[in-house]
Amino acid sequence: AHYAAKPLEYIGGLRGDEGPGSPLSVLKARGWAESLSAGAGLDLYGEDAFQLSLQLTEEGVAHYRDIVALLFRAIAGLEEDGVEEWRFGEQTKLGDLAFRFREKGSPTGAVIALSNALQDYPVSEALRGPYLFRDYEPALIHEYLGYLRPDNVLLTLSHRDVQTDRESRWFSTPYAVQKLDAGDLARQAAAADGALTLPAPNEFIPERVALKPSQGKADRPALLADEPAYRLWHLQDSAYPVPKASIYLELLSPAANDNARDAALAALQARLVSDALNEYAYPASLAGLQYSVESGARGLTVKVAGYDDKQRVLLVKVLQTLLRDRFAADRFDGIKTEMLRDWANSAKQRPYLQLVDEMRASLVAHSYRDEELRAALQTAGPDDLERFVRDLRGSATLELLVHGNFTADEARGIAQLAQEALGAEPPDGLPPVEVVHLPPGALLRGISVDHPDSALMMYVQGAGSTHAERARVALTAQILSAPFFNELRTERQLGYVAFAQSYPLHNVPGLVLAVQSPVAAPGALAKEFEGFLQRQAAAAQTLDEASFARQRQALVDRLRESPKSLGERSERLWADAMLGAYGFDDRERIAAEVERIGREEWVQYFRAQIAG
Repeated sequence: AHYAAKPLEYIGGLRGDEGPGSPLSVLKARGWAESLSAGAGLDLYGEDAFQLSLQLTEEGVAHYRDIVALLFRAIAGLEEDGVEEWRFGEQTKLGDLAFRFREKGSPTGAVIALSNALQDYPVSEALRGPYLFRDYEPALIHEYLGYLRPDNVLLTLSHRDVQTDRESRWFSTPYAVQKLDAGDLARQAAAADGALTLPAPNEFIPERVALKPSQGKADRPALLADEPAYRLWHLQDSAYPVPKASIYLELLSPAANDNARDAALAALQARLVSDALNEYAYPASLAGLQYSVESGARGLTVKVAGYDDKQRVLLVKVLQTLLRDRFAADRFDGIKTEMLRDWANSAKQRPYLQLVDEMRASLVAHSYRDEELRAALQTAGPDDLERFVRDLRGSATLELLVHGNFTADEARGIAQLAQEALGAEPPDGLPPVEVVHLPPGALLRGISVDHPDSALMMYVQGAGSTHAERARVALTAQILSAPFFNELRTERQLGYVAFAQSYPLHNVPGLVLAVQSPVAAPGALAKEFEGFLQRQAAAAQTLDEASFARQRQALVDRLRESPKSLGERSERLWADAMLGAYGFDDRERIAAEVERIGREEWVQYFRAQIAG
């Protein structure tokens, strides 16, 4: 009923804030929490819940009652000072921008979203309803804040050391339930201390949302600079008339993952940089401007995307932080502990995911298993990180892509800014991303997993990395995918996870068949795979021309499908750049090769190269 006033979204926006003086900022400073989200929690057709969810540290678990008290103190502060018209006005602007410049998604997603929207909004507002902040109703916001009381709360604590006395009926999950003393909780909240403040005005809300005059009709990036220290690609894309852009930057260095220790330090640096930027960049994320910092096979990658108006402001801050070599001791220790825990927990992942990781670590040079990274990081300290960053700074070059609502001159300015901020210098030589060339025959690798299911993955490597071979492997995956799922999942009922798909490693094509099963051991699964391939080899002989042509055309259509958004196009262009496909037509070249494959040629290829 209150979709135009959105009281829970208003409250969630302020209490889920992650900037300076927010509950999360205070809790992070105490070493008690790593993340926080806030907003509507249950949608029960006429009833709802307001939910605050936190990821706690080990120390935070010991102080969970203090954390709850602080959150109630924060809610009280919102009641006292936080209901202001200018804050609602910011949410109105952001909602209007998001609606005005939303980009296409999938047709399926669109109809699902609209059919859901018809349950919540009048027909005339089904499109705009989720974005609409029209009615500022302070009394309504105060009414909803009035429900957020210690005597009206459900508190859930999940931790391995929680004392339990019950077990759930269906999943045998241990749990306990007890009543809270609301009066005691209210007294704790009144006494809770913490330098809590409300968010300042959001400086990242775009003011200029005009499209810049196009300088031609190019449909592929142009090489604007090819210097020893950096290479710059640029495309002002008229196919996506939105005031948005993407800036992709990779700091390439042989020091980034020459060994497991440096790869672990690169991952740690990326996490520490993101953590250090969180409070500063949080308002940008609210204003439709995102960034990421990631470590990869050849270095550190920075991506900034969204409305172009304030992108340079955010980029400057990210670049200033990227090669920082010292961080607060508590954050260094906290992030390191979190990463070690994540890598330790990967041993509990679903078996088929562990097989994917093992395959990649086995076949791609300078790719490391989680246990190798964990062992390498275990003894690393701040001095090791400082040394790593120094090595990185002294042996790096830049690859940049600027795509969207930026002119060529603006792109050159961004590249110059990045080069000056990072001081990149050409290294002696960047190692290529190398993939192990498998000899003829079968190789078997087994890994032990902490999971009741078994899994088997068969990886068949293509005979080369030409576009023609990549097309043959992709077409094979297209033809096998449905029958593999139908036979092993639906008919044989071996497990819920069953797939056959193309799995390229860098530019080396490969075909993967995988099943995770609660009922069959790996040896039995191997026999099932073998039987499937034999049956498909026989079926290939009788595959009629019309059926083959339909499969071939389906793959061509998928390869040639236009990106639905500027961001999706940016990802494709960057993927080509990382492959060294500087014609930015990798998918089209594979599609053209697929069209050339005849039925008889494919049958012979499949029987000899795959089924054999």
